[in-house]
Amino acid sequence: MKTRMRKILLLLLFLTFVICNMEGCGTTNNNTAENPLNLVIVGATIRANQPIFNDSKIREEIMTACLTCGTVTLIAVDGEPYLVATVDIPNAKSGMSSSKYKQIAENQTNQIMMLMEQNKAVTDEADLLSALQLASRELNAHDGNKKLIIADSGISTKGYINLTSFEFLDINSVIQNLKTEQALPDLSSCEILWIGLADVAGGQPKLLQKDRNYLQELWTGILTESGAQLTIQTDNSVCREPDETLPNVHIVSVSQPVSVLAQKDINVQEIFKEEKAIVFDDQTLNFKPGTDELLSDERDVKSLLEPIAEYLKSDKSNSIVLLGTTASAGADSDLLLLSTSRCNTLKKLLISCGGVDSSQIEIYGLGYKKAHLYGLTIVDTDENGNFVEERGKQNRQVLITYSGSELAQKILNTENLCEGGKGQ
Repeated sequence: MKTRMRKILLLLLFLTFVICNMEGCGTTNNNTAENPLNLVIVGATIRANQPIFNDSKIREEIMTACLTCGTVTLIAVDGEPYLVATVDIPNAKSGMSSSKYKQIAENQTNQIMMLMEQNKAVTDEADLLSALQLASRELNAHDGNKKLIIADSGISTKGYINLTSFEFLDINSVIQNLKTEQALPDLSSCEILWIGLADVAGGQPKLLQKDRNYLQELWTGILTESGAQLTIQTDNSVCREPDETLPNVHIVSVSQPVSVLAQKDINVQEIFKEEKAIVFDDQTLNFKPGTDELLSDERDVKSLLEPIAEYLKSDKSNSIVLLGTTASAGADSDLLLLSTSRCNTLKKLLISCGGVDSSQIEIYGLGYKKAHLYGLTIVDTDENGNFVEERGKQNRQVLITYSGSELAQKILNTENLCEGGKGQ
């Protein structure tokens, strides 16, 4: 820890030297903005369970603070959150050209970004709420234009919000408890940008969309109750895995689908009892692009379907729902039809196993947009709206669940009122 703090102090000294010698501390303010930005960044902490964020939006906001002679405060999300540094940007030297002024601001931004790169966890776990409480005190020490950036996965494993298992606690109860304990940060009228919510790394398993949705709803509820105006950035394409030894953070157990690739002798009854879905992804069900024509060996697919067919044959009252999802590339109507017809291909293969009645199988093609509403697909475009194939392939799936599951009932009750997605 001493080595890390020494590096931070050296960077702060260098940053102070750059500011004072290049801008002239305490001089007139020809180039000083009337409304300086006071920016607080919570997170961007190099931690064992989340990627390293190097987002252009963070740089952009730091640059704005530097151009407006505001402040930049860095807070580490750790088991014991702490203030890394507060950098006050002084007024610009009188008569300085705009190009020189911008160059100095860029130098300041680069130095602050370097300071952030030294922001490594020093203790076990992560207490995000405590970090936000610290941020609220820093923000409320300033008047005028204030903004908070949270660069964090949102997976807090210590303190009031301990997510060491996703149990889907009642969010209203969580918020009420925080109010009772007076643990909500004061973020009245504060503008917040969240980068990296639910993005994980290291040994932390990736979150399914329903877990991501819960995490988003939980923190949105907490921050809204705290008086903040929250924007969540859904794409964080510039990040990398932490590549050095860091303090341990508890692995959070998350919902897991049952992939037919993962196990051959699956117990369908137990899987459905646990409210899980059996997932056929694009590796298991490889279709000819844009069609319902299988490229996978039909015999291999049927062998994977056998346990499901046995489940249906064992009790004629057993019934299942096939849910088809697609990537976002294409017209909505075409994607609905495509996902429906691919479900139908799987249904025919199940029936061909023998002893399965057509009435035991219902299919719904959800395409991309509908599937996303149910938390079954991830965003597969970048921040400019361009399709990303590596993400898109994760959305080409057929999920199988029993008809009485919460997911199936939600979709059946909704989609039966609509046209387009239901198949026979």
